[in-house]
Amino acid sequence: MTNQPFMVPADLYNRIFAAQTTDSSLRVDYEVWTRILAGLPEGYKLPDWTVLSTIGKPTS
Repeated sequence: MTNQPFMVPADLYNRIFAAQTTDSSLRVDYEVWTRILAGLPEGYKLPDWTVLSTIGKPTS
């Protein structure tokens, strides 16, 4: 038997995205996304607006 990924609805991970959308047909690997979620700081959102706001700023 092959080790198949356990696919779950992507909506389970909407809380980490600043702009939440629903797509009931989108499924993600539970193990991978749970690991990603566990590594994020409390309250973290994607995209990280703080980081994005500094990308376009010129450096002096």
